[in-house]
Amino acid sequence: MLGFTAIGFIKRVLNKPEVIDWFFILYSLMLLVFPNNDSAFRLMVPLGFVFLFYAAIGLQTLNLWPQIAGYRKALVSGFLILFLFAPGIYKIYISGSNILEGPQRPLAAETFSYIRQHVPSDSIVVFAKPRALALYGGCKSMVDPITTDPTLFHLQLVKAKARYLLISNNLTGETMKRYVRLMQPRLAKEWENADFILYRILPVNPAIHL
Repeated sequence: MLGFTAIGFIKRVLNKPEVIDWFFILYSLMLLVFPNNDSAFRLMVPLGFVFLFYAAIGLQTLNLWPQIAGYRKALVSGFLILFLFAPGIYKIYISGSNILEGPQRPLAAETFSYIRQHVPSDSIVVFAKPRALALYGGCKSMVDPITTDPTLFHLQLVKAKARYLLISNNLTGETMKRYVRLMQPRLAKEWENADFILYRILPVNPAIHL
């Protein structure tokens, strides 16, 4: 695959580069200059179809077995690809009943269902996975502040006007868990199950400080 892709790319560049070729070059340079190890696979997705395009050109360039009909070449290539993907397909088949860690887990689904029914849609809930919470919980969401300074941590929540904190045993970081322990007098436990705890942030009562 890499060999055919390289041949196809070189042929395109030597002939006359077009828009798709400049896109491939500039995008690849961007990934090399500004690497992102956390989202490397996602950033490579736009190049997937370009790789296939170049590989097809490289395969045509070699013109193997010209006397063989095109449909037979296609059949051989198809069976070869199926053979290469067969182990992965088998693993998917035997693990089809396993639910991966995520919003489809029963405990997570139970939590999101409670939030949809009992948390106002305009309330901001702080959670480690804000996009999943906003999608499945039907509320506004904010990611856990990325700082170890408890003062800055608190100021970010106040500035965002957060009203709830959703804590997960598996997803929530230690900084947020420590913040919850320190803020217990200002938090009310709304709901919990074996993996999640939902806290409501209580408003400041000026009379307490008089």
